[in-house]
Amino acid sequence: MFRLILVLFFVSGIRSCSSGNSNFTAHSFFVFVVVLILVILTLFIIIISFLSRGESSGSDSASGGSFLVDSQRFSTLQSKYEKLAEEFIEKGDYQKAAHIYLKLLKNYPKAAEVLEKRELYSEAAGIYLKYCKNKQKAATCYEKGHAYKEAIEIYKELNDDEKVGDLYMILKDKKEADKYFNRVIENYKTNFQYVKASLVYKNKIGDVTEAQEILLQGWKTNKDAGKCLNNYLANIDSAEDLSIAINDVYKNTVIPENAPVFLHLLKHEFTKHEENQRMIKNIAYEIVADRIDKNPDVASELVHFNKNNKLMLKDIMKYKLKAKKKTR
Repeated sequence: MFRLILVLFFVSGIRSCSSGNSNFTAHSFFVFVVVLILVILTLFIIIISFLSRGESSGSDSASGGSFLVDSQRFSTLQSKYEKLAEEFIEKGDYQKAAHIYLKLLKNYPKAAEVLEKRELYSEAAGIYLKYCKNKQKAATCYEKGHAYKEAIEIYKELNDDEKVGDLYMILKDKKEADKYFNRVIENYKTNFQYVKASLVYKNKIGDVTEAQEILLQGWKTNKDAGKCLNNYLANIDSAEDLSIAINDVYKNTVIPENAPVFLHLLKHEFTKHEENQRMIKNIAYEIVADRIDKNPDVASELVHFNKNNKLMLKDIMKYKLKAKKKTR
């Protein structure tokens, strides 16, 4: 740009002079002055631009240095606060340590952990709730600190009905507790988790009858049938009641589809009460007799009910061999 203006300046001067010195009119002088002014303005703009670039570069450099210094100061200060907090913990002054973590270091989980370690559960719960937004941790701390009503409100928000029921039991409010336990049971039933539902009836509500009913329901509907019947029989203590229950289940609920499971469970029941062994063995023989034509291997199940009868074991092996030869 500067060179172009100089060229224009000289060209104008030459043109003005080309008509002769005698013709150097007022118009030519005016053109010369205008060109000169443009040259001066251009030089001024170039100088200003150069100076601005220099200042900008210096400012960026200063800003970068300032950021580096601030970062170092912050890191140093943070280290000092952390060391101070650790010293307070060593001295057993957990509240001051927690204050440093909370207010100065903004390390909210650490502040809550320090208070929880000191068994200042209510204070820890407050931090978990307000700053960490951790309702589960807050509820746990309230529970540890025996602030059961506060814990209950949070567990309700978390839809932890079983925990709500447990805490109402601690507060000796069984009616309210059972309401929430029944919600848990309904949820388990909806998902066909009959064993879990029965445990709530038995251990939380204290209703063994309902527990047994729901276990039978699981057995009859073939929803985790083996575990349901196993728990059902395990809840019966006396030999007489167990004998009645086994006969009742066998006569009214055993079908070809669940007979193998029932036979398998009888092996365990056979070892419980000596007075029931003959009855259980007879049922086992009946089940095997019904299935042996289609499945000769089922004969091996009888060994569990005749462990001291070596002759029977040989007979079973012979029978199985004959059955296999017939199928070839």
